[in-house]
Amino acid sequence: MGYRFRLETVLRVRRIQEERARSELLAARTAEQAAAEEHGRRAALLDAARAAGLPDGSRLQWTSARDEQDR
Repeated sequence: MGYRFRLETVLRVRRIQEERARSELLAARTAEQAAAEEHGRRAALLDAARAAGLPDGSRLQWTSARDEQDR
């Protein structure tokens, strides 16, 4: 049996930890991208609702504005 580095096991564990951290970072970036896309989609829907004159505030504000328009 040849020479074996004493800290080889520690190095192997460290490499496994780094690979796991890379995987977790990739998953977090993917989730961040999906959340950003969903935010953009919802913002576009809200902008479209505002442009169409649909309510986007609280129910009380909407009812008040509706009553005012009816008068």
